[in-house]
Amino acid sequence: MGLIMDFIERLEEEEIDLLVKMPYRVGYWVSQSDTTGGNESEEQELQALAAIVRGYSEDFCKSELVQRIMEMTVANQDKWPDWQKNLEAVPNECRQLIGKLQDELPPREMDAMRQNLYEIGLSVALAYREMDGDGEMTDFQRLWIALRERIYAWREGRDPRSGVYLYNISGEEYMALRQLADVLSIPPTHMF
Repeated sequence: MGLIMDFIERLEEEEIDLLVKMPYRVGYWVSQSDTTGGNESEEQELQALAAIVRGYSEDFCKSELVQRIMEMTVANQDKWPDWQKNLEAVPNECRQLIGKLQDELPPREMDAMRQNLYEIGLSVALAYREMDGDGEMTDFQRLWIALRERIYAWREGRDPRSGVYLYNISGEEYMALRQLADVLSIPPTHMF
């Protein structure tokens, strides 16, 4: 981890703080973008976020930088409640972080960091089924969800999604994930 540790040590304290808290803040921001599931949804999404952050810190298949960031995020778990504040700043913080690191990191590491942040948001959104499933949805709800997905898929030049993505991700979470992908410069064809 020589090059990565050297890179991290060259960062200012404010940049390290932003780098370390973004995985948690992104996940929490996506979870709070929608309140349709109520307290049960929020609790499941918080548990999922904690598990996701811990899991990524142990995933040696990710890039060296991402693994180190995730380890540092877990090591600062006592700060997680403070990181839940001022969520409206999360997209701007992501933009700021990407802007600061874009010229300093190799493209592979930047791509891995971007993808890691997006995957955390997506995983949190998938953690709780906002809809109760086909059996309890009205025909109009099923039609609306399918139509919305077909329109987005057509605009983005991809095949429509179905199943778990349509029923687990609410419209608000979907819009938060689209905003996150935009801020992170992830093409729509690489979303989900």
